[in-house]
Amino acid sequence: MLGRDESAPTRTMYTVPFILWNSPQWQKDHPIDYAPYVNRKYSNAHLLHTWSTLAGLSYDLQEPEKSLVSPAFRESKRLIGDPYGKKALRAFDSLPMTDDSR
Repeated sequence: MLGRDESAPTRTMYTVPFILWNSPQWQKDHPIDYAPYVNRKYSNAHLLHTWSTLAGLSYDLQEPEKSLVSPAFRESKRLIGDPYGKKALRAFDSLPMTDDSR
């Protein structure tokens, strides 16, 4: 099988690295230790909430529990698969840790 097949999702298809770089000046002005947040289970569907926290923005529809870098963060179920086949969605965390499809 070559390419992406939403009906047969793998961890590799949905794992996206998240890199956050702080300039020395920014880190000096905002001394925040992000180390405790490294292993949080996160969906990039909530990226807007993370960027809002990092930028210091606040607004009526902001949801700090969806921000990866917020102390109020709460893990949520991460659904993957064919978005047009609602019964085809499954929990990312139920996928095997290795892809045996190779």
